Amino acid sequence: MRILKLGASGSDVMKMQAILSKTGYYFGVIDVVNTNVNYTYEIMVKDIEELVARYSFIETGIAGESVLGKSLYYIKLGRGPRSMAIT
Repeated sequence: MRILKLGASGSDVMKMQAILSKTGYYFGVIDVVNTNVNYTYEIMVKDIEELVARYSFIETGIAGESVLGKSLYYIKLGRGPRSMAIT
């Protein structure tokens, strides 16, 4: 099983995988995000839009604004009282 990780350490990914497996969700091979490119802000925004279009359980929003004036996005997976933030 491959895991899509966005700035997460190996232990964070393992924790997220364990939590998601308890909820019935899992990460399989994701062919939406191409990680073999020079990743830019614009590509990230496009990838987020494509993930939301493909997977109805993904919720996104804007958590704030960077010092450069760009939107800081969050991506929410699953439901329930437990939460985990991966930066």
